[in-house]
Amino acid sequence: IGDLVVGANLALMGTGADHLNSGNIWLKGAELRIQNATSFTSNGAIIGNGIIDSGGIPLSVNGVLMPEVDSTLTNTATITFTGDVNIGPAAVFELDVFGPGPSLPAFDSIAVSGTANFAAPGNYNLNFLPGHGVASGNTLFSVISAPLITGSTGTTTVSHNLGAAYVLSAVPGGTTATDTVDITVTANFEQTFTGGGAPASYFQVP
Repeated sequence: IGDLVVGANLALMGTGADHLNSGNIWLKGAELRIQNATSFTSNGAIIGNGIIDSGGIPLSVNGVLMPEVDSTLTNTATITFTGDVNIGPAAVFELDVFGPGPSLPAFDSIAVSGTANFAAPGNYNLNFLPGHGVASGNTLFSVISAPLITGSTGTTTVSHNLGAAYVLSAVPGGTTATDTVDITVTANFEQTFTGGGAPASYFQVP
């Protein structure tokens, strides 16, 4: 598969086919249904707001997942997978953050209706938009959610555009009914020293 724009519900058919996405799949509020295939692997990018229904076949993601309504970045988006998803070590989650929540859906997310199996803890890039209001101590709950998340889901550092004042981490979370990956936000501490080891300054960035 090269570039594919899904502006209305679309069935991707091919009896016994092993579908490979090496381009960009754009979900424009619609559903991509995979039918009669053997497997589906995305090494390219899945971008947009919509649903990918695997039709019960193995679905693997080794590329970029970028929820996005449109290029104006004025609304949050969710990419939803119906079925199980295997997330490879090269998978990258590109998410925009509009605010801290939890009273409003203030950031992009990934939802899986089946099991999300991680081969590695994952790679996350978060883009904080102006007015996001996120501060140290906030947690972005359920950036990824599934009834069951398995595999390598340990804590991992998150790339972001907040600067050196903050450290972000992706951590396992959830409830008895839903497993999640959450993003914690903490202040970065720095300490500088003069000769002889005496502290010249110590400060916490709020």
